[in-house]
Amino acid sequence: MSKINFSERGNRRRLKAAATLASIYTSTIALHLTPWGQKIIFALAAVLGVHALRLVFTPRHPQPGLNSEIDGAELPFVSLLVAAKNEEVVIARLVQELCQLDYRSDRMELWVIDDNSSDRTHEVLERLKQKYPQLKTLRRSEGAQGGKSGALNQVLPLTKGEIIGVFDADAQIPANSLFALLPLF
Repeated sequence: MSKINFSERGNRRRLKAAATLASIYTSTIALHLTPWGQKIIFALAAVLGVHALRLVFTPRHPQPGLNSEIDGAELPFVSLLVAAKNEEVVIARLVQELCQLDYRSDRMELWVIDDNSSDRTHEVLERLKQKYPQLKTLRRSEGAQGGKSGALNQVLPLTKGEIIGVFDADAQIPANSLFALLPLF
C-alpha cells in the first residue's frame, strides 16, 4: 500500500473537491432511494420557490452611491469615447444622449473619433460641436491603421478623464448611466 503525499497544496485541494462531490452524489442518490427522501426534496424545492418569489416581488432599494447633488469638486472627471465610421444615421442621437447625461457637463468630455468616414459623419459632428461644448472630435486620415482600436488609442493621450468610458456609435444610454456606474469605480 503506497502512501499519498499531501504536502502539496494542489493535491489536497483536489482530494477535498473529490470528497465533496462524492458526498453530494451519495446524498442525492440516498434521497431518491429512501421513502422519506422525496419529502425532503419537495421541502427544499418549496423553500427555493418561496425565496424566488421573495426576490421577484420585493421592491428594489436604491443603491448607495453618488447623486446629482454632490459638489462637482468631488465628482471624478469622465472622458467618454466613441469611434465612428460611417455612422451619420445614429451618431447625432448618441451624442445628444451622452451630452445630456445626468452629470455635470464641466466634469466630463465626449470624444468622437471619425475614422475616415465616407458618408456625412464628419459634417454631422461639426454641427453638433456648435451645440455641445463638451463634444470634441478627431478626424483620422485615410491611411490610419488599426480600425476601432487604432482610433481609440489615437485619442487616448488627449483625454483628461480619471474614468474613461467607451461606447459604440449605435449604443442607447440611459440618462442616469454615469451615476449608476461610478460607485463601481
